[in-house]
Amino acid sequence: MSEGLLNILEEQSAMGFTGKINVLLQKNSQSFAVVLMLEGQLIHCLGANKSGEKAMLDLIFQDVSSTYDFKLVVEPEVVSAEEGIFTWSVSDLKKKSRNVYENYLKNQKLRPPNNLKLLVNADFIIKGSDVLHHEFDVLSTISDYSRVQDIYENCALLEYEITHALVSLRKKGAIKVLAGG
Repeated sequence: MSEGLLNILEEQSAMGFTGKINVLLQKNSQSFAVVLMLEGQLIHCLGANKSGEKAMLDLIFQDVSSTYDFKLVVEPEVVSAEEGIFTWSVSDLKKKSRNVYENYLKNQKLRPPNNLKLLVNADFIIKGSDVLHHEFDVLSTISDYSRVQDIYENCALLEYEITHALVSLRKKGAIKVLAGG
């Protein structure tokens, strides 16, 4: 069990660390994510199917919720500002993470069961109905993965964003729900 990603990030930030923090799965040392820091600031995060701010927030959520046990490897190395796509202090990260967690709690009861299968309603697409950006991302994922669990695992959105989009799409008649499989 790691001593907590937030603790490591705070320590490295206080020292003005430049380099990367490899986040590995404890059970097999497989890479889960990489966090880049420049002079104590968070500048980028790369995860399995997310990058940037969403990857950073998802990683913190995974660590705090103990979904996975992580092993953290801190590697000082040359990192340039051009590699960054955001600039956050650790306190910025904590504030944003709290907001994500609050939204997660609000939407948790609305999440569909993992075994349900969803299909895009062809009539909805033919009509050319308006969809929001998040809804489009979820519809795109549904076109590749029909099972709810696979949608959550493969969509680049945060969990609460997926849930919110699924609820909205269902109300609009954009998706059909099939029996679990």
